[in-house]
Amino acid sequence: TNSFRFAEALQGGAIPVVTGDFLPPFHPEIDWSGCIVRVSEVRVVDLPRIVREISKDDIQRRQLNCSALLDSIFGKPIDSRQHFSVAMH
Repeated sequence: TNSFRFAEALQGGAIPVVTGDFLPPFHPEIDWSGCIVRVSEVRVVDLPRIVREISKDDIQRRQLNCSALLDSIFGKPIDSRQHFSVAMH
């Protein structure tokens, strides 16, 4: 599912790239805008270029934001994919 892939990306330290209709977990209580990259479905064809154009500073900032959000949700680093997957549903 989308939630499972989202969780996998976060666990791996990646920046989730989502389409415009995807609602991240715990939305709107948690503001994911500083973490994820959102691309409208119309611009999916431009995704390789969009991702390449993300600066190294922005990548690092988004990764730190994702990590901080995970810590705020769970209170500690995630050590079990199953735990996170269950919490996402």
